[in-house]
Amino acid sequence: TYNVLSCRSCGSVVGFILYSSSSDLAYLRGFFCFFKDSILCYLLKNQMIIEASKVNFPAVTLKE
Repeated sequence: TYNVLSCRSCGSVVGFILYSSSSDLAYLRGFFCFFKDSILCYLLKNQMIIEASKVNFPAVTLKE
């Protein structure tokens, strides 16, 4: 079971929040999961808008 995350401005679906899943996806429950291909990012340093799929998002370890 999941809830869809959509853009408030244009209504496009940009991701989901997983609430119920099989055990192999249990680690994603309650997290915001985004579709990088559906998101645009604004880079402050360069003052540019680019597709999120072209941005390097470093892996982050979640603390318990």
